[in-house]
Amino acid sequence: MQILIKGAALAPQIDYRVPEGVRVIYSLSQQAVLKGGIMRMETQVYLASDIQKALGLGKTKTYEFLNQVYKEKEPPFRVIKVGTAVRVTKQSFDHWLNAMQN
Repeated sequence: MQILIKGAALAPQIDYRVPEGVRVIYSLSQQAVLKGGIMRMETQVYLASDIQKALGLGKTKTYEFLNQVYKEKEPPFRVIKVGTAVRVTKQSFDHWLNAMQN
C-alpha cells in the first residue's frame, strides 16, 4: 500500500500515523521523517512572518524587502511568490543569514 501526501507543502508541521509496512510518497517541497511509526512533515519554506521575526522588521518593511529580493537578477536567497503569497526557501535564507552574521 502507498500513501500520497501532497498539498501541505506550505502548512505547519503535521504528524501522520503511518501503519507499519506502508510506503510513503511525499512532494519534493517537503521532507518526511519517520520515527516510531509517526511521520513528521516539515516544511522547507519560511512564511513572511517567519522572516519578519528573524530580521526584527515590521510587516510592511518585510514585504517590501522580500519583493525587492524577488525582483533581483541574482538574489541573495530564493523568494517564491504564488499570487500574493510569499515564501522563502529555508536553506537559501539560512545560508544568507549565517553569511551576514559572520
